[in-house]
Amino acid sequence: MRILYLDPIKSDKPLLQQHDIITASSDEFKSTFESDYIIAGKVRKLKPLLEKINPKPDVILNGWRAGNNIYSDIHEINIPRIYFAADPHMIKEWGGYYSSAFDAVITTQKDYIEYYKESGVNKVFWCPWWSDVTSEQCEKFIPTTEREYDVSYVGHFNLHFQQHKRDFFTKLKEKLDRLKLKYFIGTKSWFEVYPKSKIGINFCQESEINRRFFEIPSAGALLLTPMIENGINQLAKNNQMAIYEEFNVSDAVAKIQYYLKNHAKRIKIATKGWQNVKNNHLYRNYSDRLLSAIKDVISNTNKPKRSDAGIRFNIAKTLALLAQRPIPVNSTDDQKKEMVDARIYTAIELLQQNKDSRSKKLHTACREILKNFSNDVPTKEYTIETNF
Repeated sequence: MRILYLDPIKSDKPLLQQHDIITASSDEFKSTFESDYIIAGKVRKLKPLLEKINPKPDVILNGWRAGNNIYSDIHEINIPRIYFAADPHMIKEWGGYYSSAFDAVITTQKDYIEYYKESGVNKVFWCPWWSDVTSEQCEKFIPTTEREYDVSYVGHFNLHFQQHKRDFFTKLKEKLDRLKLKYFIGTKSWFEVYPKSKIGINFCQESEINRRFFEIPSAGALLLTPMIENGINQLAKNNQMAIYEEFNVSDAVAKIQYYLKNHAKRIKIATKGWQNVKNNHLYRNYSDRLLSAIKDVISNTNKPKRSDAGIRFNIAKTLALLAQRPIPVNSTDDQKKEMVDARIYTAIELLQQNKDSRSKKLHTACREILKNFSNDVPTKEYTIETNF
C-alpha cells in the first residue's frame, strides 16, 4: 500500500517511518500558536506533484489542520482520496465544503461524523487522538501518591477564539492560590508536568476530545475532564476519569479538593485510566485504526457518482470563505494581497466552468471581495453567505 500523505500531521512521524508513505509537507504550514489568527496555506495544484511520483500512490491522504494547503484540483484525481480532519472544530465553517471532493473522511471527533456525511461524503471514519508515549514510557508513569504538583494543565491560551479558556483558567488560578495548592498552568512539554502531577485538568475547546484527554492518564495522573458528549464514554469509563461540569470553575475546584483529600480513590481511578490508555490509546492503536480506514477506502470500488459542478462550487466556496479570514498581523501588505488573490482567483477559475445560478452568485461575491480589497484584508468575517 503506497500512500501520498499531503501536509502530514507532525506527530505522525512513526507512521511515516514504518510504511511506504510519500509526504508533501506544506512550506506554508505555521503553528496556530504563532499568531493570533488561524490561517490556511497556499492554494496548490496536485497534478504537477503526481506527475513526479512513480509508481503512483494507491491512495491520497490529505492531512488537514488549520494552516494547510487547499488543493484546487483534488476532485480531478482518479485515485482514492481521503480527507483527514484532525481538528474539525477549527475548520467547521468550510471543512464540509472541501470534504465533498473526497471519497472518505477520517476525523478525530465523533460528533463530526454526521456533519461530514451531510456534506455528501460517502464514508466517515472515527479515529480518536492518542497519547504520544511508548508502552515502555507508560510503564514508568505508574500512579503514585507523592507527586510535585497537586493539579496541572499544559496548553496554550493565545488564540483569538480561546477567550472562554482564558477566563476559566484565570478564575481557576485565583481559587487555587487562595487554597495554597501547588499547581502548574501554562505551556511546557507535558512530559515534564503530568508525570509529576496528582491531577491533570482538561479543558475541551468546543467539546473536543483532545490529546490531553489521553496524555494525562498515560502519565499516571488523575484525569479531571468536563462532561461532554462526543463519544467520551466509549473512550473511557466513569471509573477511569473524574468529571466536572463544563466551564464551572467552582465545581472543578471542588473536585480537585475532594480527590486531593481522598488519596486512595484518586489513585484507584488514575490507575484504571492509566491502564485504559496503555491498552487502548497509544500511537500503535491510533495507527492501526488509521491504516484500517485507509485500506477500507482502497478496497471500496463502489463509489457514488457526484456532480463535478457541485464539487467545483464547494471548493470555490471553501476558498471564498478562507479569503474572508483574518490574516496574521505580522504579514506584509503584499503577502496579504497574494494570499487573498490566490484564493479568490482560483475560486473564480473554478466557478467559470459552472453554469448554475448559485455559482454565478458566488462568482459575483468573489468579484466584490477583489473590488473591496485594497492594502487591508477585510476584517468582517464570512461576508460570503453560507446558504447558496
